Amino acid sequence: MGPRLSKKLTVSQTRLLRNIVDDPALPVVLGHMQPKTLARLVDRVGLNDAAELMALVPPRNLLRALDEAVWKSPRPGAIEVFDPTEFIGWLQVWMEVGELFVAERLAAIGDEYLAMCLSSVLLVDCGSSNGFADDTAELSLNSPTSEETGYSDLPMTDCHAIYGHIVVRPAFEDDWEIIRTALDTLWHHAPDRLLHLLGTLGSAESMLNTDRRRISLNVDVAFDRENYRERRGYVSPMGARAFLTSSSTTKTEDLLMMSGYDNETRRFLSGLEIAPTDKNPIERTDRDDRADDEPIQSRYEGNELISVSPSQDQIKTLSLLLENEQIIEPLRVESLPSHNQQPDLAELLNRLEHENPEAFQQRTRELAYLATVLMAGSSLESQPFTAGLARDAALATCNLGLEFIQSRQSASKLDVEPGLIRLFSIGWQLLGTLRDRVIDAIEASFTDLESTPRLKNSPWLRNEAQIGIRDLQYAVEQHQFANARDAVIFLSIVFDATACRAIAPLLDYLPHFAAIAEQRNNERKPRWIEGLADLDQALSLLSKLCKE
Repeated sequence: MGPRLSKKLTVSQTRLLRNIVDDPALPVVLGHMQPKTLARLVDRVGLNDAAELMALVPPRNLLRALDEAVWKSPRPGAIEVFDPTEFIGWLQVWMEVGELFVAERLAAIGDEYLAMCLSSVLLVDCGSSNGFADDTAELSLNSPTSEETGYSDLPMTDCHAIYGHIVVRPAFEDDWEIIRTALDTLWHHAPDRLLHLLGTLGSAESMLNTDRRRISLNVDVAFDRENYRERRGYVSPMGARAFLTSSSTTKTEDLLMMSGYDNETRRFLSGLEIAPTDKNPIERTDRDDRADDEPIQSRYEGNELISVSPSQDQIKTLSLLLENEQIIEPLRVESLPSHNQQPDLAELLNRLEHENPEAFQQRTRELAYLATVLMAGSSLESQPFTAGLARDAALATCNLGLEFIQSRQSASKLDVEPGLIRLFSIGWQLLGTLRDRVIDAIEASFTDLESTPRLKNSPWLRNEAQIGIRDLQYAVEQHQFANARDAVIFLSIVFDATACRAIAPLLDYLPHFAAIAEQRNNERKPRWIEGLADLDQALSLLSKLCKE
């Protein structure tokens, strides 16, 4: 194998791998793990050490996790696109498990989906007149060994292989060894299917048609995925942005009077309650995979199959470990620091869990939706939200909305819809006003500074600051928040540098305070604006801009 998976594990990855790999409850937990959670676990452990984990996952769960891993958003809020590099990485891990494992997993992938994956990493020719096949046609027809699996007799710098009458080459030569091993496996176990797949990708007329086929397959699979996920309540980037925009623009009084879900929220929550029976686009529709529903409870040790029956305590212990590592989300809500005499949101939710479990479950579904909205429609300092940070941010924003409602002497009404949706919308709107307040404060502070000797005697400095303020205004208007933060830091040429650094995190999709280091692992996490006192503290930072 190539050097693709040779990266060194971090300390946290090594600790996580060591703690779970020999846990007898691991097969059961993996068997019930959601695909996105499983993909997150693989990412945390690292592909280079995920072979043993993947070997324990039921085939259908593993394919769905692969689907979650290979489709990525190029930027927060953008439509997901297929990542061929991630696909190659997963293939290499499967090869570490064994040839039969690779064959069975590839056999379970739907034809259109697998053809789309291969089209992103292969160039396929069925005998075109552009010279691609001409170089090997005589070799393919006359050589006595031309029907050997993946036969190739050209220098390594001219990577190619022949399957039947079809010639294939890698889109990138660095991936050739992995791709060819996968193709050889398919040729050995399902030659007719491989020829069919390659035939759908190749063209006897022009390589241009092959490229059009690749684009068409990508569009078709992306469309099928979106439809499949929408039927399960998936929040698309467009839907998430629509919800956040509505929360920002709806009048506060209308939000206070809100008595039901909006259409996007209702669709998502309805999807969580329904168990659709259609298959994921990655799965073959002509296979009976009922056995995949059973979690694997066996492990290989040497050449013997060892039966494992973990206790409930062992399962709970492992689940708690994965919660602590932020792999799976805990159901219970941790308490937030309260700044007033009223109970905070976490306390109210924990109370609701005991008094009205059905209403509590609905609030947890709402919190899951809000976290998904943040992950799909926004970002955290230009980086995608992780599931844990999105959940914490959503809860903090809801708590801000709760304190605002309490300040208005209104009832929180957590036992009925719209529950957390109304609280979040109010909190989101309050946070959105901070960006305009930052611009207003900077303009006012600059007006005050213009009369000082420092700026009066430096036309260049004054002009640069004016340009910086215009850049800031434009960046905020266009929601280019990374540029907005850069503009504020640049304005430290006239304003207090410490104040500018403290203000910069307020210019984000979700305004927050600067990150602080946690004592337990020294990991830097943002501090959320989760109450009216925090909101006042954020505004107080604006009074510290002037140096003079």
